[in-house]
Amino acid sequence: MAAFPIPEVKRHINAFALGVRAVNPKAQVLVRWINAWYDPAKPGRPRRPCFPKGRTSSPSPRTPPR
Repeated sequence: MAAFPIPEVKRHINAFALGVRAVNPKAQVLVRWINAWYDPAKPGRPRRPCFPKGRTSSPSPRTPPR
C-alpha cells in the first residue's frame, strides 16, 4: 500500500522491487494506492484483504530467514 503516486514514493517502491527481483527474479511487487497520507475521518472504510488469495505481504524485520 502506498499513499500517493508521486516521484519520491515511486522511487522507493522501485528500489524495493529491484531488491526483491535480485533475490527472486519471478517475484512481483503489487502496489495499491490509497491516496491519503493519514485520514482518521474515514473510520468506516470496508475492510478488504490487501492481498489476493495466495499472495503475501513483504517480509518484516520479524520474519525469520528461510
